[in-house]
Amino acid sequence: MFIQMKDEDGKLEINDTLVHGKEIEIRGNELIVDGKQLKIDTDQKISIYVYANVENLGVLNGSVEVHNATTVICRSGDVICGDVDGPVTNTFGNIECGEVRGSVSTIVGDVSHGKVVQGLI
Repeated sequence: MFIQMKDEDGKLEINDTLVHGKEIEIRGNELIVDGKQLKIDTDQKISIYVYANVENLGVLNGSVEVHNATTVICRSGDVICGDVDGPVTNTFGNIECGEVRGSVSTIVGDVSHGKVVQGLI
């Protein structure tokens, strides 16, 4: 999982752990925030809540909730987001979002969104 925030000090909650940073990545059971490594419990399903504007969000497994983003990609889990300036892509899970300035797709799941504006990015 990789998250790049638009703001310098974005706020993110991962499985009830609150972190601040611009670049956040999960590799195995390590949470890396702006280059600093922290341990997280990966035995449970990962839930991510982002309280900042996100440039890019990529998640392999886990549910995601973000308010405003440029790109959201999730392989397995539900995506709930506000407006997205680019595409929203999921493989296994539902997508619920506001206005999207790109494509919206999931292979297995339901899609609910506001206005879709193609070709502006």
